[in-house]
Amino acid sequence: MLAMSILLLLALQNASPESTAPAPAAAPAAEAAALTDLDTPNYMGYPAQDALSYGLAVEVHADGTFSGSIRYHFRMLEDADAIYLDFVPSADWKVEFHDMKAQVMEGNELKIERGKAKVRLSRPFPYEKGNDVFFSATFSGKPVHGLYRERNRHGTTYVFTDHFSTRGRHWLPLEDANTDRAAWSVSLSILPGWEALGSGKWEAQDEAGRKFSGETQADIPPSLFAFAAGPFTRVAEAGDDRLEPHYIFPQDVAASKEGLKHHAAWMALMEETFGPYQYAKYTTAQIPTRWGGVEYPGNVWLSQHIFRGRDHGIGTLSHEFAHMWFGDGVGYADWQDAWLAEGFATYFGPWLADAVGESELGASMRGVRQRWLRAKNAHILPIRWGEYENPDQMYGRASSNTYQKAAFVLHMLRQEIGDEAFFGGIRAWYLEHLNQAVDSASLQAAISKAADRDMSWFFAQWLDRPGAPTLSWNLEGETLHLEQNQDAEAFRLRIPVRWQGADGNAQLQVVEMTDKQASLSLGAGATAVQVDPDGVVLYMPGG
Repeated sequence: MLAMSILLLLALQNASPESTAPAPAAAPAAEAAALTDLDTPNYMGYPAQDALSYGLAVEVHADGTFSGSIRYHFRMLEDADAIYLDFVPSADWKVEFHDMKAQVMEGNELKIERGKAKVRLSRPFPYEKGNDVFFSATFSGKPVHGLYRERNRHGTTYVFTDHFSTRGRHWLPLEDANTDRAAWSVSLSILPGWEALGSGKWEAQDEAGRKFSGETQADIPPSLFAFAAGPFTRVAEAGDDRLEPHYIFPQDVAASKEGLKHHAAWMALMEETFGPYQYAKYTTAQIPTRWGGVEYPGNVWLSQHIFRGRDHGIGTLSHEFAHMWFGDGVGYADWQDAWLAEGFATYFGPWLADAVGESELGASMRGVRQRWLRAKNAHILPIRWGEYENPDQMYGRASSNTYQKAAFVLHMLRQEIGDEAFFGGIRAWYLEHLNQAVDSASLQAAISKAADRDMSWFFAQWLDRPGAPTLSWNLEGETLHLEQNQDAEAFRLRIPVRWQGADGNAQLQVVEMTDKQASLSLGAGATAVQVDPDGVVLYMPGG
């Protein structure tokens, strides 16, 4: 998804009949109790239900408020006495529910129970497994989060949604879980003179240009649904018919053309390497988003200042484009597996930039490593950290692991198994799990198969152990001694060593380190000894 302010952190850089995401496993008793507590936030979905589609109608009013409706289509995966929706109420935002089939049976009205974090919808009779359930809601006012009307840095007003990570529930009652992908449609009525864009295939519905509609071509979770409107200027980018003109602040048109020029080449490379692009279009929009960029499928939000940087936004643009495959095309079921999106985009973003001559991957990864090393607070947490109170913490407190460390783990994995297994394994994983929400075990299985060896140790070591080894070395005569100095058990490492032999020829050997000490004989007269000369191993210097 998300370039969690990749400009600041890295400075590098839609309808199917039913959801394809696997249903979550039945929750243990304590977790099940939390699911039904209307005041406790839930980020993992509801096992008894599956949202198949959301149909929205939204009108933007000149006084700064909104109104509209939403149609729900759910399917019951288990017998249940209620449907639960994630929703955070606010004083100036009114939501009313309606049973679309209430007229069929007298007394069949929905019973609505509201809490601080959820809404419970029940009827006089239970919902049965396999039943399709239809209901609707109307809304009006001005919400606190999720749907915004804000001025940009030039003082111009724009309207936009920004659901990531869990802000959609602040204006729309929904099943706000990555596991629950659904079809989305929206009809959007806007103010005169504005342009509009949003998820899926998008088109104007009237000659006056005040009503637009969109419909997703592949199911997406609520966190990835988006639309926006405002006085944009369109900037075209050639090379692929799926590239629609970008939505740019009028003041940034000239600068944007320096960055918006590689998407056709990136599209060809990503499809050739990993598999097909899944969405009806690709475009970007400058938005007063709180993020550096957000990977809304087919329409990426970009920060206000993106084109003013040294690289004209190419680092962020490549990062967000990689997300169309990783995080969007294949999503993650649990927020602790957010690295499957952010680590991938932080690695394959520079890989894409390298492919068009905008940067060098090795140098980018060395920069990524240094940034993680400086983020001391990240060293006490593993990449797969399940103790978050709110998913935003994966992009705040734990962001250096979600982004930088995760990217470098992919860099090491590539060195460990070679390009054929690395790219082949990821391609097989992407194609097998397309339009699903998965976990790290699915990637581990694909990589192990491609490498023809068990790679569970690698994933356990780098995803579930916090920090990295502390490594020191010294040369005694002809022998190089390497030692891991951390208190914890040894990491399993492959450490390249380069030196110049007595004959003047350069030598390179990889030391397989499975214990805390290892030695390598360099021969008499060895000089210019370099440990990990190209920076492909994650460690902390020390001794």
